[in-house]
Amino acid sequence: EDWLGAARDWAVVRGLPGVPAALKAASAYHLGVCKANTKEAEAAAKLFDEAARGDGPEAVAAAVRLADLHLRADDK
Repeated sequence: EDWLGAARDWAVVRGLPGVPAALKAASAYHLGVCKANTKEAEAAAKLFDEAARGDGPEAVAAAVRLADLHLRADDK
């Protein structure tokens, strides 16, 4: 549960030159999870939005997490 350390690692992956689009989208999802767990909802939402436009299981999970963030924001 080292969310800050994991966020640093995922940010490094995203910044590597030549990262395939699928890995970039997957890393956006995982970085979004880190941001959500460190209470950075706005940053998490942007990352989940990016990931949701990709393919694969992370895209579906990102769409669900993004919807959850919006629902929680509407409850406030």
